[in-house]
Amino acid sequence: HGFFVLFMADLKHKEITEKHCEVLFHFLEQNWDFGFFVFTELDRIQHRFWDQESILLSHYQNIDGKLKNLLGRLERENDGTNIMIVSDHGFGPNKRSFLINEWLIRMGFLEVRRIPTLDFIKSLVSILRKPFLLRLLSSASRLPLLKQLYRSLSLHTGKTPIQWEKTKAFSYGTWGTVYINLEGREPLGIVKEGEYEKLRSEIIEGLEKVSVKAYRREELYQGRYLELAPDIIVQTDDYVNFISAKVGYGKEFLEEYGGAHQINGTFIACGPDIKENFEIDAKIYDVAPTILHMFRIPIPKGMDGRVLKEIFKVDSEPFHREVLETMDKKELIKRKIRMLKSTGKI
Repeated sequence: HGFFVLFMADLKHKEITEKHCEVLFHFLEQNWDFGFFVFTELDRIQHRFWDQESILLSHYQNIDGKLKNLLGRLERENDGTNIMIVSDHGFGPNKRSFLINEWLIRMGFLEVRRIPTLDFIKSLVSILRKPFLLRLLSSASRLPLLKQLYRSLSLHTGKTPIQWEKTKAFSYGTWGTVYINLEGREPLGIVKEGEYEKLRSEIIEGLEKVSVKAYRREELYQGRYLELAPDIIVQTDDYVNFISAKVGYGKEFLEEYGGAHQINGTFIACGPDIKENFEIDAKIYDVAPTILHMFRIPIPKGMDGRVLKEIFKVDSEPFHREVLETMDKKELIKRKIRMLKSTGKI
């Protein structure tokens, strides 16, 4: 039996979806056991046009049409394929963004060198990104001079002159990841190891005072790569819909537009082994172990999530089969040797 996952996250335009589907249907003609395909259309559209229902509906209908074509094709081939349609997050209105570095600056944890020209450029780019101006610029930007100017302005907005010798904590990216400028770890670190925990507590408690939730990395993550995670992770919720590392606004909260990520999402499964008209409370990290189980692959010990056995029909093979976990190294080596012998390679 084949298996296919449609991971509906980070989505884009109809034209891109059309090209994606050309590639998808090409590979469906090949011999395959597992397929994983990403549509980017809905994510991009909901970020930008969340409040415009007619635009959103048009793109949902486009994706629904592509899914109908895919399902119809697989049904005609009658190959017993199980399908999952999964999103990595849901969407909601983006009412408020938290500018984490602006807050760090105000609290004295981060020092940047203010350059009036750079601040002006950032403000200009922010204005140009408003939806109604983007529509006006969409056709004008085809002119080489305007396109070059806009690219130049956008490039300069990424330049933030940080004074590392005075900076204790900083953030970059858009997901509220805060790093301590730790001596011996960061290239220009100034925070002593003995000050590390006290500083983390001070930042987290300070964020609580402005109604922003934050966690130490060990509260959310575990494993041998824990030290690579951010020192502090800031959480989005109904109060803070988005987190940005931008500076130059002179304020910590920004009223935004469009859509923002939410914790809810989509999980749909169908196929010969899957129950019909059944609802389930699944988590995104349940998807991987469930797929491994369907392919009779042992689940690594310590892997997040669980096998969603309740989605399978009671008379299906995945429902009755025991969930396997990874074996110890000796048993794994023996199994590989047996497999090599059975294929005549040794």
